[in-house]
Amino acid sequence: MTIKPREKQELLQWGRGILAGHGIAVAHFIPGRVRLRARPLKGNPVLAALLTERFGAIKGVEAVEANHLTGSLVITYDLAELQRPDSLRHLAEAVGCLVPHLEQERLWQLLSWL
Repeated sequence: MTIKPREKQELLQWGRGILAGHGIAVAHFIPGRVRLRARPLKGNPVLAALLTERFGAIKGVEAVEANHLTGSLVITYDLAELQRPDSLRHLAEAVGCLVPHLEQERLWQLLSWL
């Protein structure tokens, strides 16, 4: 799927808005590693375990660190492997644990572009 620059900006703004609305922010990002600050995760060891399990089961995700004390979620991944359609579908489902009721089509577009 080819996404035009304007569409990319709209998707990124949409993604940031959705995340911010749920208390989630990208704290740091480099290709192959992302750190999120997730307010829903802070003080919630059950969610930390669920996120570790869900993200860890995705083909292309190499490591997951979910810290319920700090609300930090670090995901290390192989970008080429993660861009496979089956991995993207599982990634969208895992993100749904943090951000319920997402517009799945828009999320799919955002994830496939990344």
